[in-house]
Amino acid sequence: MYNNLGRTQMSKRNFVYSIIGRIVGMITSFAGRTVFVKVLSAEYLGLGGFFGNIFAVVSLCELGMGAAVAQSLYKPLADEDECRVSAIVEYYSRFCKMVALVTMLLSLLAVPFLSKIVKTQLDMRILISAYLLFVLHSVVSYLLLPKCTLVVCDQRMYVVTFVRSVFGIIALVLQSLMLVITGNYILYLICRILVLTVEDIVINRYADKNYPCLSLKMHVTKEYKKNLYSNVKALMWHKVGGVLSRSTDSLLLTYFVGLSGMGKYSNYALVIGTIGAFFDVAINAVSASVGNLGAGDRGKKSENVMRKMYFINFWLLTVGTSIIVCTLNPFICLWLGEEMLFTNLEMLVIVSSFYFSCVRDPVQIFVSTYGLFKESRHIPLLRAAANLVLSVFFVKKMGVAGVFLGTALSTVLVPLCMEVKVLYKYGFSMKSAEFYKEMFYYIAVSFVCVAMCFVATYAVKVTPMGVLIRAFSSFCASNAILLIFTSGKEYFSDAVDILWHGVMKKRKSLF
Repeated sequence: MYNNLGRTQMSKRNFVYSIIGRIVGMITSFAGRTVFVKVLSAEYLGLGGFFGNIFAVVSLCELGMGAAVAQSLYKPLADEDECRVSAIVEYYSRFCKMVALVTMLLSLLAVPFLSKIVKTQLDMRILISAYLLFVLHSVVSYLLLPKCTLVVCDQRMYVVTFVRSVFGIIALVLQSLMLVITGNYILYLICRILVLTVEDIVINRYADKNYPCLSLKMHVTKEYKKNLYSNVKALMWHKVGGVLSRSTDSLLLTYFVGLSGMGKYSNYALVIGTIGAFFDVAINAVSASVGNLGAGDRGKKSENVMRKMYFINFWLLTVGTSIIVCTLNPFICLWLGEEMLFTNLEMLVIVSSFYFSCVRDPVQIFVSTYGLFKESRHIPLLRAAANLVLSVFFVKKMGVAGVFLGTALSTVLVPLCMEVKVLYKYGFSMKSAEFYKEMFYYIAVSFVCVAMCFVATYAVKVTPMGVLIRAFSSFCASNAILLIFTSGKEYFSDAVDILWHGVMKKRKSLF
């Protein structure tokens, strides 16, 4: 049932599979988006993003239970306590059934208001049919979620990645054929939902086979429920704040610009997310191992691991951001045409929002896996409030750029600073002043590096070869600049050793 490999080995396996999965995902995403844009209008692209935000709000009925359950699974998995694992998954399954029912009822109540919320020229029958299909998929996903959560928490993210990569290819083929043959958006959605449902069923079957304890149908104790709901109360703040923060940008874009603007932004989000995924995959691959580590150690060793992770994340994120800034608009222009472009200012602000979101990843992973939900409960709501106020203020003055400037500033002012304090005080029981200095130094270096790369490659012509030249030049230049500014830092040699031994398949341990 349980992994007999160490945390570092499991992280490496997750990392390798994640890289392969990202490559497959990149190919399928861009190929699918290209067919979609050629067959359907930009409004259809915006429709998916808009519905996503509606369901993000509806998902508040989940109350953050998923994160609380995941955190509670790390210790029984580390202790190989089959009875507790079975009891937790059984309890979570019953909860997810209730959430699925509530989600369906709340989603259906919104149907009469769709025509008043969405500014579009699309046929309302298409709009409502698409919405109901999204409802169906959301309900089914909740029913299949508990066992998928178990597989990930047991450091087997590589299994989920492999399954999703295979079904991603299947989805690409079926959806593309459906669009080319029929040009029908509803049939396209039906294909997608069927494939995603079968994908989750396969992961559930894997869980049934590899975790025979699930058949025990154990029940959680009153003490577990008490501790769980204590975390859930705190996570409700996280859930509400997170949903509001994520939804603000899309809803403001839809309201001030319309679905076409939302569709245009979705192309940028796809490119940024694809490139960024290659640079954050190493961090995400170790999240379950961090939870496993935190179940037994929360002192200097854990703090040392976090700072190594932060340095590696900073380096990879800076290189990735440099490449994105130098190639994003030229690539969109060549891929989809000039009519799909934002201005350079809008692009730079969008990318800065991405950077500040990702630079927090190592700290967020430790806060989450350590279960510091109560201690950090106020952060998401403060961020959401700041995001809404700043984005509304700036969107009226700057348009699209203002929306994302508000997001970037709210991230810097609230979570970027406050999460570190929470982690050090309640997680490591240490002072955070030294890490703050280190963190802001890294951010300053990132901005210098990105700015220099952007200026150096700005004059390169917008051609396919020009995009490659920009990407290669920014990759080399950013690494060289980072080497100059950070080679003397404490965690530089450790990070190089970890990455080098990882490539050479030697057992250099991060943990």
